[in-house]
Amino acid sequence: MGRRYGLRSSLARKDIALHSCRGRTALVTSANQPLGREAVIALAYAGAQVVLHHHRSTHIRHVVEEACASAGRARSVAADLRSPAAAEMLATRTREIVGERLDNLVINGEAARAPLMEEATIEEFDLIVAAHVRAPFFLTRHLLPILHKGASIIVIAPVAGKEDASRAAGRLMVGLADYLASQLSGRGIRFNTILPADGGWHGPGAMQFAETVAFLASEDANGISGNVHHVGH
Repeated sequence: MGRRYGLRSSLARKDIALHSCRGRTALVTSANQPLGREAVIALAYAGAQVVLHHHRSTHIRHVVEEACASAGRARSVAADLRSPAAAEMLATRTREIVGERLDNLVINGEAARAPLMEEATIEEFDLIVAAHVRAPFFLTRHLLPILHKGASIIVIAPVAGKEDASRAAGRLMVGLADYLASQLSGRGIRFNTILPADGGWHGPGAMQFAETVAFLASEDANGISGNVHHVGH
């Protein structure tokens, strides 16, 4: 697999380093997808210990190696979040890896493939909603015991440029993020959404995306919650 990360320049790494996540822990879902990989590398450069979720990816080891080479620590966990039991299993495995404190949950709403509206079957649409709406809801719920006051949840909802059924799921994720932000504000958990431009993991868009992830995951973003951050537009 050719590496396509957007954090190769020293300038990009310097920008990420401004927002330290040293000593912090993170779980990134769909870490094998382009924006998920960028989020992992950004958090690793910032010093975080990262758990990488993937679904049967043969390339995830490259992302783990890159994260470990960036001064971070990384472990991967495979789970099909379309399955009803997967969210609880992923939460359990994450807890086994990071212990009783999770500082950051990054929910990546990228879909590898999705049918067009005219072609989507009921079963296919149900699987998309299960992975992008049901799973984030229950994963968040199962992780609440270790999401402490000051923890950060970041939803990546790519909707720009999408003409397939995943665009609908992305819009639903924005609504879910708004709901969860209102529910978790009393616990002191920050909740923010990133809306990246189409193809935003290349060039300057990738740097802006990575810096936004690192910033929202760091203590520099304390007090920032319930916001939608447009990146690369």
